[in-house]
Amino acid sequence: QRNWTDASYKTYGTPLRLPFPVTVAAGTRIEQQVTIRVDDRGARDTAQQLTDVSAPITVAVGQNRSALPQIGLGVASHGEPLREEEYARLRALNLAHLRVDLHLAEEGHGERLEQATREAQRLEIPLEIALHLTDNADRELTFLAGDLEIINPAVARWLIFTNHAKTTTAPWVQLARKHLGAYAPAAPIGAGTNVYFTELNSRRPPVEALDVVAYSINPQVHAFDNSSLVETLAAQATTATSARQFCGDLPLVVSPITLQPRFNPNATGPEPAPPPGELPPQVDPRQLSLFGAGWTLGSIKYLAETGEVASLTYYETSGWRGVMERAQGSPLPEKFPSIPGAVFPLYHVLADVGEFAGGTVTACQSSAPLQVAALLLEKANRRRLLLANFTSQPQQVMLEGMAGTAVIRTLDEQNVLAAMQNPEAFRTLNQEQTVSLPATVTLRPYGLFRCDLDSYPS
Repeated sequence: QRNWTDASYKTYGTPLRLPFPVTVAAGTRIEQQVTIRVDDRGARDTAQQLTDVSAPITVAVGQNRSALPQIGLGVASHGEPLREEEYARLRALNLAHLRVDLHLAEEGHGERLEQATREAQRLEIPLEIALHLTDNADRELTFLAGDLEIINPAVARWLIFTNHAKTTTAPWVQLARKHLGAYAPAAPIGAGTNVYFTELNSRRPPVEALDVVAYSINPQVHAFDNSSLVETLAAQATTATSARQFCGDLPLVVSPITLQPRFNPNATGPEPAPPPGELPPQVDPRQLSLFGAGWTLGSIKYLAETGEVASLTYYETSGWRGVMERAQGSPLPEKFPSIPGAVFPLYHVLADVGEFAGGTVTACQSSAPLQVAALLLEKANRRRLLLANFTSQPQQVMLEGMAGTAVIRTLDEQNVLAAMQNPEAFRTLNQEQTVSLPATVTLRPYGLFRCDLDSYPS
């Protein structure tokens, strides 16, 4: 199931090319056949992961270097305006853009564009505008063109989607280009799919009509436990390298990346409201956890290290699908126990990475990638190594191939509440320690580790 970023296998009762749902009458005989072939590719990596579990995990720096993708956030789906403190915290992330989704057949999309434009202007960044078109696309785009002249948003790129199909065909892109080209002639026009890589792969995009290709990622289409979510991280990289095979030289945009699916793309009817007292299906309590922060670090690592991805859009600005909680707190604190006005731990991952916006990523290899991930950033003369422990146990990690001194800072169970409630103080107070490299360090359960390096062998 690599097409959905799962590290698992499944079979369909009928092939995906056939319509669904399928009626299976009582007494129907169904036969399936599975053929498994085994070779020795990957055997060495597996053997390394099965060595003495008491030995430290090693993190080694590789040679491959890639540009760090631009990173943005989605506009909050709750629709409330950002507060001054929230603007300040978002600026600290050095974001490249905000994504806003406009369903042009629905009322209120003009107001949504206005609010998104105000927020992007306050953050001094452009919008990634995802347009969702219907059969009345020509009329919808005509009205949008008028709104654009009044609202005047700065546009990073357009993403064109349609309710007709899960991937966008060339005529829809050409129609959008006709209506949008005059307003922002330099803004790339992209398409692909608003759902999963499997749709992009099975219904290839019209690359000749596009400036960029886009698809979304979430790790919970088929499995939901922590271990399964960690296994999806390497598969994210596989989607990017696969997309490159049929997208030519077009920039790849992965947007958005969320912990939960935003909607059910295979639903045959309206999505029901959640039962009273239950979270919406788009919300995962791990959004506010150290594990969620580690997963975010792993996602950036694997996608960036491919060297194939130009831009990433994560989560939302605020609320329980965002990087920080609203001042009024969680609508369901018993299910989503956030702290009103606090940031989530993943905010600090994005801040640590954001300080290297425009820089590069050097590939790192963990000897136990399902337990610990490593991301190495570089910009000018600065180098930063970020580590994440995906497990509920402390992990000893040996930093190999590095020399000199390093300044380290941790984010774990001992200081996470302070880091969430007062992120400004956490990021400015002198809480770091200095170590000499090479070194073996300890990551607490689900802990994160930041290591600013003086030098390492190039």
